Amino acid sequence: IMVQRGLTREVHHRVKNNLQIIASLINLHSRDARNAEEMTAYRTIQRRVDALAVVHRYLHAEEEDGAQGIAAAGMLGEISIGLRHSLSHDHGTIQVSVDADAAQITQDIAVPVAFFVTELVELSSVADSQAPITITLTREAVQSDNTQQGMAQQGMAQLRVQSAGLIGCEAALGDRYPSYQRVLSGLARQLRQPLVQDDAAGQFSVAIALIAED
Repeated sequence: IMVQRGLTREVHHRVKNNLQIIASLINLHSRDARNAEEMTAYRTIQRRVDALAVVHRYLHAEEEDGAQGIAAAGMLGEISIGLRHSLSHDHGTIQVSVDADAAQITQDIAVPVAFFVTELVELSSVADSQAPITITLTREAVQSDNTQQGMAQQGMAQLRVQSAGLIGCEAALGDRYPSYQRVLSGLARQLRQPLVQDDAAGQFSVAIALIAED
């Protein structure tokens, strides 16, 4: 067990170093940006790397503490702080709040969730930098099944990102919108759930699977 833990720590250490190298390379190349559009592109890439780094830290903490999964609320909170800081640099003060139920998710769920939130917070900020953004994660009730007593039940939760900046965002972004739409649809496919858009409410949502409960 000790050997296995040592190997796991070494893997995490190398992943952390690799992410730091990628971040440094992005920062280095961004200094040669010839215009604002190029600089924005570099910062967009950096935000995705930062989100991945947050997931990695929570995954490492999970394995060190022997937890069942990644704490979704904490992860979303940390990602939102990073996004607020990064986007405020480009668009002025960005308001992002998180209201998340306690829930544990696997790494396979955490990565697309992190990117899903990052894409939508950026999308809203680009469309309307003054509009507050709310990220919510709401657990859904698990229906009991008497025929499967004693078996672990897999819960679900609804992940929502809502903002006035997402109302009519397709028209606001024009040619830039399809790329966001393709990424969001791809992330929903990774989560194996449909992407739901309520344009009138300025809301995107997707269901996510939680760690099975005994």
